[in-house]
Amino acid sequence: MENVKKLIGKMSMQSHLDELVEAVRVLSGLECVDSARIVGLGNSEGALHVLHYATTIQDVPFAGIVLAAPPGRPIQEVLLSQLARQTNQISGGSEVMARVQEAAARYTAGQPMNADPSLPDSVKSVLAGLEAPANLPFIRELWVESATVSLGKVQIPTLVLIGAKDLQIDTHADGIPLEQAAAGMSNVTFAFPGNANHVFKEDLRTPADIAASPGSGYNEPGTRLDPETMQTVLAWFAQHIRSTEMAK
Repeated sequence: MENVKKLIGKMSMQSHLDELVEAVRVLSGLECVDSARIVGLGNSEGALHVLHYATTIQDVPFAGIVLAAPPGRPIQEVLLSQLARQTNQISGGSEVMARVQEAAARYTAGQPMNADPSLPDSVKSVLAGLEAPANLPFIRELWVESATVSLGKVQIPTLVLIGAKDLQIDTHADGIPLEQAAAGMSNVTFAFPGNANHVFKEDLRTPADIAASPGSGYNEPGTRLDPETMQTVLAWFAQHIRSTEMAK
């Protein structure tokens, strides 16, 4: 509890970047690590922090980055689309979502959400987390950010991955803005593995079946990393990172 109290009001996009900088510094100091060939990989929100590192001057620059499920829309839109999908499964979902939109609009305007007490507990807990003191000012900064802000500034080899079975980041709603942001950039490669979910495990169900299932299913017995994703990442490494070593 004491450690949580120390974080109140101190979590920010900058504090997350500071943690990443320190982690890379420690990693680069290991004898078994070639500091000239460190690749940053971030999933979902983590992709934003990797982008911030790659687009700022660092003592240990990345040789390349892998952006797994990066948001191509502001996080606000991503979250609201997720909540809309959830509320569609319940009676009166459209009315619930209208009240969520009202709370989100207040939050975007810098005001308290004042979420309607009649909202389902699961929805209220998500909204409450956005205003938890320990998460601020980080969440307010994250609320309006997307990977498109930084992607166009990246100068190193970059692989963008969005799984077709991802119910949080969408191949079209997020993928298209990202492709537009990287238009004409030969250093950026896109891949959309057909059976990969948000954490790039293989999911052979239909999108409709996945949406109708309770929970994420990410850690169900028998789940495994998506083979197409693994092949894509390894091929990208062979082309872009190993060639860096050969050029020395």
